[in-house]
Amino acid sequence: MSKKQLGAAPGDESSPETGKRPGWFGRLRAQPGFRAAAVAFVLTVVLGIGSTVAYAYWGQRNTVSQSVTTVREPLPAVAGEVQCSQPVTLSVVRILHTKVAALPPDASLVASVVGPGSQTRLYAIPNDGVFALRDLPGLGKSLSWGDRISISVTTAYLDGSPGSLPAVVDEAKVLDRAKTEPKPVSAYYLASFFCS
Repeated sequence: MSKKQLGAAPGDESSPETGKRPGWFGRLRAQPGFRAAAVAFVLTVVLGIGSTVAYAYWGQRNTVSQSVTTVREPLPAVAGEVQCSQPVTLSVVRILHTKVAALPPDASLVASVVGPGSQTRLYAIPNDGVFALRDLPGLGKSLSWGDRISISVTTAYLDGSPGSLPAVVDEAKVLDRAKTEPKPVSAYYLASFFCS
């Protein structure tokens, strides 16, 4: 093989081949410090891209969170007394209370039923001024023969919408209650509800 076929001898990269005019890259390669400059250039480009990617990743990971506290209207109290009503002809126990005229739109009316052992069940009820004890979901099943219950009505702010009323409300979902509430009324359970 000829020298032309084999290429330049090792260690002779910087000298151009004799008899041939070098191109622009050959002339650039022949300059002293070319390799160091090329390595520095490649590192600058690679690290520059790396820093851009790292900055973008950091910007994506470090988001700013902002919390906003809204001031709610004070809850109005339920006026008047809560009463237990048991018409003889219907034999359905109804709890009567004063309808709250100025109830804020995101507030609810809540009935609190305290049973044996101070077990409390909460129900979101309609603001109609009346509700039947038998309509409160699961109340009858939670009571035994002869159990006495105490029922009170108040206004409250709830975490989330209670859905169709009346509805069971978890105590943890009650954010705030009215400062005052009417005196509770009593009833008892004997396979059905009766006023005390």
